[in-house]
Amino acid sequence: MLRQKIITKDFIKILMILLVLMSIIFGYINPKFIMPFLVGFLLGILSYVLNYHGSFYFLNNYKEAFVLFIIISFILRIIIIALVAIYLILKVPNYAFPYIIGYTLYQVPLIVSIIKKKGE
Repeated sequence: MLRQKIITKDFIKILMILLVLMSIIFGYINPKFIMPFLVGFLLGILSYVLNYHGSFYFLNNYKEAFVLFIIISFILRIIIIALVAIYLILKVPNYAFPYIIGYTLYQVPLIVSIIKKKGE
């Protein structure tokens, strides 16, 4: 089974543009917001990549355990993301917004690539 390439040059290019742009915006609003933004951004990318590779591995090697893997990985990712969010929010409540923006930012290039594929 062939694996579709998930991280293309366009994906990385859009992601880097958004990363720089949002870092500048948060740096202008409040330089302390850059850290929670980057933490959320890195967790989002890590979660996405690990979920993709883990799903591909289990789907091709352990089909009977695939659903169990999806459920367990979903729960673990939510727990980790929530614990980091709780820590940041307890430290400084204003860190919630940049953290959430950083975490969801990786989805923008995915949406753009889906729209581009539909247009082809």
